[in-house]
Amino acid sequence: MGISNNHAIWKAEADGIDLLNTTIGDLLDQQAAAIPAKEALVYNYPELGLNLRLTYHQYREEADRLAKGLLALGIEKGEHVAVWATNLPEWALLEMAVAKIGAVLDDQYQLPNRRTGVCAAAGRHHDPVHDRGVSRQLLP
Repeated sequence: MGISNNHAIWKAEADGIDLLNTTIGDLLDQQAAAIPAKEALVYNYPELGLNLRLTYHQYREEADRLAKGLLALGIEKGEHVAVWATNLPEWALLEMAVAKIGAVLDDQYQLPNRRTGVCAAAGRHHDPVHDRGVSRQLLP
C-alpha cells in the first residue's frame, strides 16, 4: 500500500512469491488424498434437525457426484449458474461442484427483507437470465 498523488494505491508484490497453479477443486482433491478422514464440513442446525459432518473424502465424493449431475444437465465450462438459496450444506457442495466443472457460480442468495419484502440484490440488477446470459432455468 502506498500513497501517490494523494490517493492510496495498492500494488501486488510479486517479487519472490510463486502463485499457485491450481483450482479450488484440485485443492479439495489434494486435501481428500492427504487427510481423507479429517472433518471438512460441519453443519449443526438443531432447530431444523440437521447435524451433518463430512470428512474431506466424503466432501469430495459428494461434490464429484453433484458435478457429474450438473454436467448431465448440460452445464458447461464457463457457463454461469445462478443460485438463489439460503446458507445450507448443499450450498458448499454446489459451490465446489460448479467450480470443479469450470462453471461460474452467480450467488443469488440475498433473501427479501422481512419488513419491506425488497430483495437486497434488486438494486444491483441481479437478473441471471437476462443480465448474466444464463440460457435456461433448471428449477422453478
